[in-house]
Amino acid sequence: MLKQNLFWTVSRIALWCYGRAPVFGQLRASIGVVRKGSLVLAIRRNDGRGLSLPGGLALPWEPDEKALIREIKEETGLLCEGFEFAFRYASRLEIPVLITVFHVRATGEFKVHGRASQNG
Repeated sequence: MLKQNLFWTVSRIALWCYGRAPVFGQLRASIGVVRKGSLVLAIRRNDGRGLSLPGGLALPWEPDEKALIREIKEETGLLCEGFEFAFRYASRLEIPVLITVFHVRATGEFKVHGRASQNG
């Protein structure tokens, strides 16, 4: 619980600061829409801000596709078998970020609160 509270506090402070002084300009992020039939995968955010699609910020040298693959693996444990560009949009909700959305075909086992769960 302490680790989660610390992560939440640090992330909120960092977002607040960057939103007011974006020293690196507009950041980039990739998110994936992972479907299984009519279901869409949503994850609970580590910062306590509810549910979201898996994904996250790209490293400065990292292409959008590589960020997508890395973030899907880190957050869900799934492997990107394939992906297709869906759309891109700019957001200034908290920080200036260009978000690229992909449709993702994923395989493997979900990480569920530290455990693995089979994905069919």
